[in-house]
Amino acid sequence: MVLRRPAAPFVAFQKREFMLPEREVAPCVLALADDPDGLGRFTGYERDTAHIRDMLVCTHGARDACCATFGYPIYRELRESWASDTLRVWRASHIGGHRFAPTLIDLPEGRTWGHLDQRLAAQIVQRTGSVFEVSRCCRGWAGVTAPFEQVAEREILRRKGWEWLGYGKRGETLATSDDGTSADVRISFQNADATESGAYEARVEVVGTVPTGGCSGEGGEAPQYRVRQLDRVS
Repeated sequence: MVLRRPAAPFVAFQKREFMLPEREVAPCVLALADDPDGLGRFTGYERDTAHIRDMLVCTHGARDACCATFGYPIYRELRESWASDTLRVWRASHIGGHRFAPTLIDLPEGRTWGHLDQRLAAQIVQRTGSVFEVSRCCRGWAGVTAPFEQVAEREILRRKGWEWLGYGKRGETLATSDDGTSADVRISFQNADATESGAYEARVEVVGTVPTGGCSGEGGEAPQYRVRQLDRVS
């Protein structure tokens, strides 16, 4: 399974999936990475799964005990209660951010979540209930890469609600302070049928740090961000 970033603004990553015999796995990976023209030999193995949503839950207990202790119950609940012809639930060995366990990534959208429980995970699957409540578990959308942009994009999700997930989006950092503790960002958007488009601009700042840690004893500090101002500008 390979996901690529389309031209912005976009809703989700473009997915291609191949069901391969073991002997063809390495050649297909090499072709995907370095030789797109060589993919023709794998056409017969490609599957159309663009309509399928994939949720990867980290359950890697050897890396961090929290991921197994808290992640596996989330995986089991989602798989037993919500897996269907259009939703697959996978155990993953690593998606980063173990200190946020239990964590998952929702593909092909590319949104990551953490500090989940079974009730909130079910809301994410259904995209129902209080977005404001669930948004505290949102670690960010992979469609925007800068931390300041991710913080602003999450704030828009809190204001717009679940419908925001269906908008094509593009992030841009307009300016960053000399000390790197604040930035002005723009999030441009367009809905699916192109009847609504515009942009939000935000001032995002670092307001301190918060302690972090995991079940395996790793600890530290992480920046704490705040959206100081958010305005729709077009």
